[in-house]
Amino acid sequence: MRVFVLSDHFVHKGGRAHGGTTYLLNSLPAMSAAGVRLTAVFMGESHPLTGRLRDAGVDVQCLHLSKWDPRSLYAFWPFLRAQPFDLLHLLCFKSHLVGQLAAARLRMPAVVHVHDRNVLPPPLRMPMRWASRNLAALVGVSEPVTRFAAQQYGVPLSRCHTIENGLDFAAFARPACEGRGLREELGLDERRRLIAVVGRVQRFKGQLALIECMPEIARRVPEACLLVVGDGPDRAQCERAAAELGVREHVRFLGHRDDVARILSEVEISVMPTQAEEGLPYAVLEAMSAGLAVLASDAGGIGTLIQSERNGLLVKRGDRSELIAGVLRLLADDALRARLGSAARERAADFSVERHVERMLSLYDSVLSAAGLRAGKGSPRPAAPPL
Repeated sequence: MRVFVLSDHFVHKGGRAHGGTTYLLNSLPAMSAAGVRLTAVFMGESHPLTGRLRDAGVDVQCLHLSKWDPRSLYAFWPFLRAQPFDLLHLLCFKSHLVGQLAAARLRMPAVVHVHDRNVLPPPLRMPMRWASRNLAALVGVSEPVTRFAAQQYGVPLSRCHTIENGLDFAAFARPACEGRGLREELGLDERRRLIAVVGRVQRFKGQLALIECMPEIARRVPEACLLVVGDGPDRAQCERAAAELGVREHVRFLGHRDDVARILSEVEISVMPTQAEEGLPYAVLEAMSAGLAVLASDAGGIGTLIQSERNGLLVKRGDRSELIAGVLRLLADDALRARLGSAARERAADFSVERHVERMLSLYDSVLSAAGLRAGKGSPRPAAPPL
């Protein structure tokens, strides 16, 4: 099977990895190992991590186009025409639109893959609904995302599917270590109680709100230390807030890290205080895989992963009193942390990358069958569209 993957970007501007990056690094190599011949074209900038895709046999091309560069309409066409493909797998807004236009011209089935509940930008709304009228399949990463995307794109639910993201479970599901390594690296006393918040540092992800809760948390648990793992546009604001609130000794900014699994193995709690409509966040799934007690906002697809009081705790989105109470409760109750962490690890095992790839390839097969095609036949290659 030959699949053309088109995405707006591999990383965000400035080289910041994100959930989509994690998805691609987990899923594309696994698809390649399953025998799928993949060409992945990213409209944005390149990044050293794309080397991991190439090492796995994925043909990777980066176009280095800015967000609204009009060349996005056609710059990927030479790669699409270079060989016959069976279908297009499209990620992100621009790629959803221009990829479907290309698929219609090529008479090739397309799969639109939606990872979040972001509202379509007004300039794309009507063209997207028009382009999606004959879409072969829409995939959402959680039930809330699938329902939302079906409405946004005007796609009948009969052509919509929910296929949850997959994770390399073995990388995170390992026994927790003593924690001395990370504490020593950060110059922290062994008695410090480590809390992690992992993800892009941006206001809607909730790091600032959690930092603003730290004066009360530190007053009640002086050993508490929040580790902000990740980078993003609001990091400087978060650092200023920690200093102004007098909790700089209780908040450490680790920036982007390639050893998140190691960090999670050495902390006690993972918190995701997001204020956005999340799809199926890897930060939560990774923490659950590590056997951590997770405290998260009841936002979007997070409820797909966490059943409150059973394998984690959910708090009302934006409610800081609930957030503080949840952190203090978990820090105070060793048995609760152990029970929730064990159940979280068991639940996370359902979201393996192998299961994800199996379901995605099954969808590919059904899409090709419905179109009267078979894998390996490929599509005709007309001339590039006029500019």
